[in-house]
Amino acid sequence: MKIVRYSQNGHTPRLGCLLGEDRVMDLEASCRAYLGGKGVVRAAVIAAALFPADSTRGFLEGGVTTQETLAALLEGVKSGTLQPVAYPLASVRLHAPIGGTTPSWIRASPS
Repeated sequence: MKIVRYSQNGHTPRLGCLLGEDRVMDLEASCRAYLGGKGVVRAAVIAAALFPADSTRGFLEGGVTTQETLAALLEGVKSGTLQPVAYPLASVRLHAPIGGTTPSWIRASPS
């Protein structure tokens, strides 16, 4: 499994996962569909917390819970019980894995 940040049509980068060698699964949107299919009422809020659309760091900070949820998503894709929100790799732009602004303590020059 490879976690990626990607964008499509100039939109803000999102968190994804490579499916095979030719597709990128949108993690937040696929998780929302997965949870919604299980009848979870606040699926969108939970999916956004587990897989912040623009933050690899946020995903990593989720620890075991995000890892287990990602494993369940991939198992659902593999078994055919989950239709992921995915895009052809050729139609997206891949970005650096960790994005965002540089913290001030790194930008600050020594006095």
